[in-house]
Amino acid sequence: MTRAGGAAEPENPLFTRIPGHVLVRLDAHAPADMPGVTPRPASGVSDLPEWIPDWHQAHAVEQARLEYETPNDEDRLIERLRHVVGGALRTSGSIHGHLGQLATTPVAESGPDTDSYLWLHAFQHPDAPQGRLPAHHMAHVISVLANHEAKGSARTPETVDPGLTLHHYDLFDPRMQNALAVTGREACALWKPVRASYERSATGKICLVTPQDVLDRLRFTHGTG
Repeated sequence: MTRAGGAAEPENPLFTRIPGHVLVRLDAHAPADMPGVTPRPASGVSDLPEWIPDWHQAHAVEQARLEYETPNDEDRLIERLRHVVGGALRTSGSIHGHLGQLATTPVAESGPDTDSYLWLHAFQHPDAPQGRLPAHHMAHVISVLANHEAKGSARTPETVDPGLTLHHYDLFDPRMQNALAVTGREACALWKPVRASYERSATGKICLVTPQDVLDRLRFTHGTG
């Protein structure tokens, strides 16, 4: 496996395939959590592997800060609601029907040279909001920088449809949930088939971005350790 810049990566369990296991999208905003894994209190010390370049970490922390500190934007909320309603009118006619249809839309097969990144939970990082760096920011940065080096070389569930559209809807935003009568658990449930289809569609490498303790528990639970 190689880093975004092309240098060989050390053997490191941060990026590991979990055979036969479909990971459900859970992030800092999701009310549900994986059984047996609870959020750790912020330690004030980063638990990101040392071999991840500092500038990768800096980009991910910047994204996390923007997400956390950006004030509520009513124009953006209205734009997202218009997209949801427009999608419903073009498909089933009902919002919940549209969301369900979107979630079960197959993800297009990736190319054999495309790395597919999955992510789970959050890392510890002293510069991130509340000391937690959601793993999706780290996965996103790694994917974006890899694509700068070679277009189409990496993807995440949020950068290919239907995940791209579902991510734009941002159903973990309480205001979207209130407007659409969708709960946080329902939002998680919508992502589950998307993640499953995303994994099945990968013909290249599948990489998991997650803290070491979460990976250890996954390995133990699924007998891959």
